[in-house]
Amino acid sequence: MKGMLIKDFCILKLQKNAVLVLLAMCVVFTVFMKSPSYIVNLFPMYGFLLVLGTLTYDEFDRGYSFLFTLPVSRRGYVKEKYVFGLLFCGGIWILSVLISLIYVWITKEIPIDDALMVNYAVSIILVLVFMGTSIPVQLKYGNEKGRLAVVAIGVGVGGFAVIVGGIQLGKVFDIEMTAALQRVEKMGAGTVSVIGCIVSVILIVISYKISVRIMEKKEF
Repeated sequence: MKGMLIKDFCILKLQKNAVLVLLAMCVVFTVFMKSPSYIVNLFPMYGFLLVLGTLTYDEFDRGYSFLFTLPVSRRGYVKEKYVFGLLFCGGIWILSVLISLIYVWITKEIPIDDALMVNYAVSIILVLVFMGTSIPVQLKYGNEKGRLAVVAIGVGVGGFAVIVGGIQLGKVFDIEMTAALQRVEKMGAGTVSVIGCIVSVILIVISYKISVRIMEKKEF
């Protein structure tokens, strides 16, 4: 897996100028829009798209056929993609949070409170959700169809699943939604953020298992 990680980071190294330009743009927009959460919401998402881009590189010109002549198993390949995605997106997210906190500390216009911390948590949760839903789709359908499916997933899955799932659970367990929302509010922003992170990690684990099954059945 080490060799595959080095390969993917070398691929990203070729795009370092684009990453630096986007980082500069995010910093500029953060300053001019006076929103410390702007860079945290945008920059990690771009990092996630770069992770998907490495799948495209691997698929290009029958690349999978060559990769699997090397001492790389299909399960190992999938594991490396998730590890790489978590390392890269997590690193970009940490960098974004640090820049955002520096902006808040310098300007002192916005307090470092629960609302800001929740925004940071939501940004990484969204990245994990998109990663967990997009990698299996990309492996299953390839680059062109996969990207269309990723867009559809990004638009619909998050909100739809939460709303419909909550309503159905309310019906099954006879829970009043208003009372449930009040309980969530009483739990506090920190607790809700932690729960969201745990759920997103569970999604990543499920996504990994699905991706392994897809890759093991895939023909090249």
